[in-house]
Amino acid sequence: MARIRAFGRKGWLPAFRDATLFKTAYAFGTRRNETRILDAADFGLNPHGTEYGEFGLCRVRFGKAKKGSPPKRRTVLTVWDWAPDILDEWFTEVRPLFGGEGNPAAWPSEHGLRIGCQRLNSRFITYRQAVGLDEGLDFHSFRRSYVTHLISRPAGTEVPPRFMSCGVLPAVDKQICSLERWLIGHLADIPDPDHAQVGRFPLSVDTLDTGSVKIRRSGVPVGDLQVLG
Repeated sequence: MARIRAFGRKGWLPAFRDATLFKTAYAFGTRRNETRILDAADFGLNPHGTEYGEFGLCRVRFGKAKKGSPPKRRTVLTVWDWAPDILDEWFTEVRPLFGGEGNPAAWPSEHGLRIGCQRLNSRFITYRQAVGLDEGLDFHSFRRSYVTHLISRPAGTEVPPRFMSCGVLPAVDKQICSLERWLIGHLADIPDPDHAQVGRFPLSVDTLDTGSVKIRRSGVPVGDLQVLG
């Protein structure tokens, strides 16, 4: 994006939008459509995290729903210090250059209200190929990375609030069960009674932090944690 702008080429505004959109998806662990359909008004102040200013939380209005149910709403709190800065720059300096006064969309399109899903997919693939990333990476990889990095983050935020923020809890659902199966397979050959206990009993949110610590000690790459479906 910086190179496009430095050479005076057209397209730096959409490139800046895409970069901020991708960073936002990682910063809040949002899915593709959840991110795409965000409005500027969906970001707001967190009274318990005033250091993040006007970008202390993100209200997800169209979360993944169960079959036959309406979209789920949730509020995701800001946890990365860099997130407010990139959002403030976007909404203050760059987004107004798109024009479209009165457009509520956080990510306006060059030719419409907001960027579409197919356009977002094609843009992601273009960038992935341009920088030589693995073809297995997709938009959902931002969400997987968000949760993996929260798990491996130093203590300070308890596990339940972390997973509540991305819509995984409450209840030990299919994502937690998938992690349980993953743990049993990877810890089966480790001669440690504590590891065996983690594998023998159903994994709950209370043992998730302990399990992730043991995984790191065992040498299994933390990046292999595929918590989300």
